[in-house]
Amino acid sequence: MIQHFFSVVLSVCLFNPATVKDDCTQVAGIKIWKETMVFAKDDGFPYCELLQQAVNKDQKSIRRLAFKTFDASAGLGHGTVIVALVHKIGEETFVKAIKKLSPQNKKDVLLNLQAGLAYTSIKKYHEKPVKDVFPELARLLH
Repeated sequence: MIQHFFSVVLSVCLFNPATVKDDCTQVAGIKIWKETMVFAKDDGFPYCELLQQAVNKDQKSIRRLAFKTFDASAGLGHGTVIVALVHKIGEETFVKAIKKLSPQNKKDVLLNLQAGLAYTSIKKYHEKPVKDVFPELARLLH
């Protein structure tokens, strides 16, 4: 009986939706900052799902991620994801997905890229201006 009790308690703890994590730390090799995931979850924003679809070059997912903004360090972490995404899928694919965004949304994309370039772990992009690393994007966003 005690063994059954503990197996029931263990099952409830392990499979309770409140204890199951619905976040991720990386998608397709793109690392996601914990702060970004916290803000995304609080916002009900399906970050991991969208990033996986964006890596697979889904234009709608690329757009949704590209101009999404977060406050504080979550925004910096999100910027690093955007830089890594452009790196992974290619600048041309990214430009194609975002070219019809509104001027305000394009401004948000540029801010995300600038933040990402300041904090990216991809050495060839780190602390470089957008125009130097993503010239097509810079033309579209300015």
